[in-house]
Amino acid sequence: MTRDRRFYFWRFHRKFLFYLLAICLAISLISGNFLFANYSQVLAQTQIKEATSGLVDSNSAKIYYRTYGEGKPLLLINGGPGFPSNHFVSLAQELAKNNRQVIIFDQRGTGRSQLSKLDANTVNMQLMIDDMEALRNHLQLSSWTLMGHSFGGVLAMS
Repeated sequence: MTRDRRFYFWRFHRKFLFYLLAICLAISLISGNFLFANYSQVLAQTQIKEATSGLVDSNSAKIYYRTYGEGKPLLLINGGPGFPSNHFVSLAQELAKNNRQVIIFDQRGTGRSQLSKLDANTVNMQLMIDDMEALRNHLQLSSWTLMGHSFGGVLAMS
């Protein structure tokens, strides 16, 4: 090919590729909107809603809890200390899809749990263990599986 023919060849192909790219982008945007709408509908149908929530009295504290799903109970204990259980909601919902009743709670002094005074006498390992036992008794569960993340794992093993 001569130099002039190569120049026109690439010029034509560059325009062709530009239009092809524009068409592909338009198709993906159009189909993406439809896919996104369908995905939202499917997500809304498969999302496990909160079954119960409340406060449990435990050693001068009120411990906030939420449950998701039905089945074999699983206490999901978040890390911290000092962090609420909010960031475990999506995990609790996902685990609840497997015939589990997943329970999450805000450890004493965090989130929606209520504590009149925050110090070493009102927040310690033994009181946190007692809080979990008070929650189990409140929910009238004879047993449950414990699953802890980070500091929650330490509580689960205690």
